Amino acid sequence: MADTLTGRVTGRAVTGPVDVHVDLLIPIDTLLAEEPGQVAGFGPVPADLAREWATSDEVQVRRLFTYPETGDLIGMESRSRCYRGGLARLVRVRDRTCRTPWCDAPVKQTDHITSYARGGPTSERDGQGLCERCNYVKEHPDYLVGGDAGQTHVVTGGLSASSRPPAPPGHPPPTRSPIRRTLMNIEWQHALRHH
Repeated sequence: MADTLTGRVTGRAVTGPVDVHVDLLIPIDTLLAEEPGQVAGFGPVPADLAREWATSDEVQVRRLFTYPETGDLIGMESRSRCYRGGLARLVRVRDRTCRTPWCDAPVKQTDHITSYARGGPTSERDGQGLCERCNYVKEHPDYLVGGDAGQTHVVTGGLSASSRPPAPPGHPPPTRSPIRRTLMNIEWQHALRHH
């Protein structure tokens, strides 16, 4: 029926699969009981339908998890392989600069911390903002990346380092010894040159 309506409204026949993206707000009670889910821009949907969509491979569903009592957004993931739209913007705004330790380049790409091929979910917790160079370098077999959005760890050439997103405005950043930071920066750049 939707294909017929689309064809009549646009004057063009729908011949192939339609690329559908759904933002589905899921309270915990939707997963465990009969609390309805919410589709952004549409309204409530029955819990059984929300559970079916959340596990479907047919529809690109961005699952937005909400806290039961307040409805606050507490998590977001997508069944899509790539970071797009609101999820990509959220990661870019959170990280502001490249998450590779001591690379302060602007974020140009958003990608997984644990790669999608190794089972990393397309979620805010597994997303990081990177400059283009660092995003390509992390695919090198001797370059290991792990952790989550709170703290990302990088190991290469026997050296390890970690990074955190910048502190929110109004909160002081964590203090680090300038001498230690300079030494680690020199070691880090040396290790990257020799790979």
